[in-house]
Amino acid sequence: MNALIERVALIRRIPIQWIFAYGSLLMASLVLRVMSANNDLWLDEIWSLNIAHKARSGLDILLQNKIDNNHFLNTLILHWLPPHSGSLLYRAPACLAGVLGVLFAIRLGLRKGPRYGFFLGYITCFAYFLIHYSSEARGYAYLILFSLVAVDCVMEEMKCPSAWNRCLFLMATVMGMLSHATFLAVIAGLLIGSLFNIQTTSLLDQMRRHALFWFGPILAISLIVFFLLFGMGVGGGNSIALSEALLTTAGWGIFGNSSQVGCWLGVGLFVILILWIISLDRNLPLLFGGTVTLIIIPSILLIATPRPDLVYPRYWLVQVLLLYLLLAGLLDWFWQKGKIYKIATVAFLVIWTWTNLRATFHLIQVGRGNYTEAIRE
Repeated sequence: MNALIERVALIRRIPIQWIFAYGSLLMASLVLRVMSANNDLWLDEIWSLNIAHKARSGLDILLQNKIDNNHFLNTLILHWLPPHSGSLLYRAPACLAGVLGVLFAIRLGLRKGPRYGFFLGYITCFAYFLIHYSSEARGYAYLILFSLVAVDCVMEEMKCPSAWNRCLFLMATVMGMLSHATFLAVIAGLLIGSLFNIQTTSLLDQMRRHALFWFGPILAISLIVFFLLFGMGVGGGNSIALSEALLTTAGWGIFGNSSQVGCWLGVGLFVILILWIISLDRNLPLLFGGTVTLIIIPSILLIATPRPDLVYPRYWLVQVLLLYLLLAGLLDWFWQKGKIYKIATVAFLVIWTWTNLRATFHLIQVGRGNYTEAIRE
């Protein structure tokens, strides 16, 4: 109950102008995602729909369709929706998850202040990478949502531990793992980061609380990996070099532009964010936890996968989400430095918004599934 009271109190302390700003971001995120969802389903969505409609029950989806295109939570939702519902209805739950993701991003940012909450909400609202994947009937919108919920729960546990928060974290962990296997990178990073937050004073008590918080989620992950993910096959697709996938993710994920210039600009901003964390912010839990999420777990998954040539930009969603968290922090830090820095922040946001909205409007016009290339040919 105390945790719920604390969450309500956090909202009540927000000035009214910020509430209007956050509400505007939520409305904009809903409009952009619905508009992006209002076109034809593409191959992977149709494949997911086929799995959902052929399954006799939810257990069939969980136990009998061990292929990486079966994002369990998404396929279950498609299974429960009426057949022949149309692309917009099939994508509606993902759009809702995308908007809730923006809401949780704002809440997460509010822990560091209303301005940080606005920057993080703004980035998650208008980022083309998130709009694209939270407006299609796949598991990525739920992955984004439950990743943010999990981060919020870990931060809440550090401030105000409660049974309610532990239950919410367990739910987010299960739903995240059922959304997509790359959620493992989120959990691993959070676990390592939270270990670095343990203080030497009252060490035994903190270790006990830490074990209580993490026992259920780790057990749930172990069961999901053993019973659902172990032995999962690779569906196939067009081969892509790892270097190309990473460059495309940097450009597409940060600036909504996969051109050579966009890719290298994305890489440059990534380097700036890392240098800022190391030299100025010096947040050790974030640094070490982020290293696990950005580098160690993806490296392990790359080694484990039988087809590393099929690691597309979408498989780096949680890593891009971490970069958005860092970017919001950098913008908030810049804003506090004076007038020139504020002008630079606004200029950056104008350019960033233009490039991402340009990609979004192209998605709204053309749809997904490489139709642009087909039209050109």
